[in-house]
Amino acid sequence: MIEFATRRLAASRPPLDALPGVLKRLAADLDGQAALAFSLTDDPLSFGAAAYPADAATEALLAELKVLSVVHARTAASGGSFTARISSAGPDARTALVAFSAPGSCERTCVLALTGPARRWDGQVRSALRTLASVLGCAVSRSEMISHPLASELQPGDGDARFRLLSRLAPVGIVQFDALGQCTFVNDRLCEWTGISHEGALGHGWAEAIHPDDISRVEAEAITAMGNGTELRTDCRVRGFGGPPRWVSAVVMPLLGVHDQVDGYLAALTDISERKQRSADRERRLASEKAARRSAENARRELSSMIAHLHELDELKTQFLATVSHELRTPLTSIISFTDLILGEEHSLSAESAEFLGIIERNAEQLLRLVGDLMLLSGLEAGVITLRVDDVSVPDLVRDAVATGSVEAGKRGVTLTGVAESGWPALGDRLRLRQVVDNLISNAVKFTSSGGHVSVRASHDDQFWRIDVQDEGIGIPADELGRLFGRFFRASNAVASGTPGSGIGLSIVRTITELHGGHVEVASTVGEGTTFSAFVPVRR
Repeated sequence: MIEFATRRLAASRPPLDALPGVLKRLAADLDGQAALAFSLTDDPLSFGAAAYPADAATEALLAELKVLSVVHARTAASGGSFTARISSAGPDARTALVAFSAPGSCERTCVLALTGPARRWDGQVRSALRTLASVLGCAVSRSEMISHPLASELQPGDGDARFRLLSRLAPVGIVQFDALGQCTFVNDRLCEWTGISHEGALGHGWAEAIHPDDISRVEAEAITAMGNGTELRTDCRVRGFGGPPRWVSAVVMPLLGVHDQVDGYLAALTDISERKQRSADRERRLASEKAARRSAENARRELSSMIAHLHELDELKTQFLATVSHELRTPLTSIISFTDLILGEEHSLSAESAEFLGIIERNAEQLLRLVGDLMLLSGLEAGVITLRVDDVSVPDLVRDAVATGSVEAGKRGVTLTGVAESGWPALGDRLRLRQVVDNLISNAVKFTSSGGHVSVRASHDDQFWRIDVQDEGIGIPADELGRLFGRFFRASNAVASGTPGSGIGLSIVRTITELHGGHVEVASTVGEGTTFSAFVPVRR
């Protein structure tokens, strides 16, 4: 059927004159009540609809087939086929098999349709219809066939020459075989792709065009298809003439003669190198993305494991500090108590002994305060110590804290003042908020030289009370402000000056303030002083 159609279309000038005969043979051979051919393009040079029988091409049927073609636009674009129920071809023809020409095989998309009773056409019928659609589209391509300069060299009736011209102008590689699989013809396109000559391709020479890594597979598939008398579809590589191998999609159709005997085979090879390259690029991209996701997941797991380990170490450290603090508290209390008792016996002590005992008592008290701070911080972070939330008068809080801190400030020659606005009470635990202000005042006094001034100011807005403690001390380096509230961290200039301290007072300030739903801010200039600002919620 394919050979008949090809020769009839090639021998007729114009090729459209042979179309009714081809459609008649098509309907007869492929078991259809009617066969139709038309183009999907609006190009004025496109051929109009043709049909067998002629009255089958009704406007209603053509409109329905074109609508179905639009619905199956993806199939049309890939040169495929589909079956669908139709209502415009009469009660005896309820099904249509529609096939499209292969992409790039001609300037316009050619459509062939068979109509008939409700049935299923097999794969061989579908393949034949697609191949014929491509042949027809190439044959009636006016811009290639009629205007081509070689067309003037052909005489009417020169069917073989026209068949070869059609093969030469086709954008696909074409190979023809006899019944034994011997190559009898190759077109120019395949020769251009592979660099093999027409004479060199004859017989079994065509196999030289196949890439060495694919030839065994292609031969095995071809032998199987020839043995079964069926169509062969496969993708393979052909040698690239002056370039890399070219990927092609090969379709090999048996050519049937009288009594349905296989007289030969016709192969069409479509260049799919770009599609393969896009597919390879997509696979590489997906593989790269998969590797990146896998790497990111491994990194996330390692980070999660590291964080869990750090949390575990932090928890162990907290437990250790809590345990040590608790164990130190009792002996330190005993040391202080017995030192105080001994100091009470002043008449039996020399001046030197009393001085030494005073040093022991002061250092023991300092160590006991440190232990108390450690226990407080551990309890706050572990959630063991809870807040006793109530209304807290911030002016009263500031006044009491300033009064207490003035004793130590006076010993150091530092002036301590405090002022607070009146307003709504704060919402919090008075004891813990007092510890916040006491710690800030203690730090400010400790780092302010004699003759300096420390001020405490409290103000508020609709949401927070703000308590500022400003000193005229040594200040804090700007690159260390972010670590200032970490446990046991001390500013470098504080360490260099020999100012005593444990580095946990500000950690307590931050923890208590955040437990109240507030926060702490700091602003500092080295050599000029520092201002700490504690924010706690207003009780409305």
